[in-house]
Amino acid sequence: MSGMLFYTFIMNYAGGTYISQVKAPSEKSACVKWAQRLEVSQIQGLGPKGQASLIEQVKDDPPGPLDGTLNAWCTGAIVHGKFALINLVQTDRKKATRRRASKGRASA
Repeated sequence: MSGMLFYTFIMNYAGGTYISQVKAPSEKSACVKWAQRLEVSQIQGLGPKGQASLIEQVKDDPPGPLDGTLNAWCTGAIVHGKFALINLVQTDRKKATRRRASKGRASA
């Protein structure tokens, strides 16, 4: 698929951090595709209605570039009265390495 870029999404919502990836031609289309493909059963408190709301909000409010960075954007949404902070980064899949999931928690 020529013209498709790889994006990594990091969403903070309702006390959890969720990371997933999609391919899309632009950051705006990546946001919509990402929201449509979310596994709502794995996101505490989201559910199908919350996902529908999230999809509409990312369609209406394109992500803005993060100051001082390249290929990084941010957007947000209010879902069920809670703020979802969504960061996305255009990543280079060719140089990526896949790591096995660990049972421990990630730390900053």
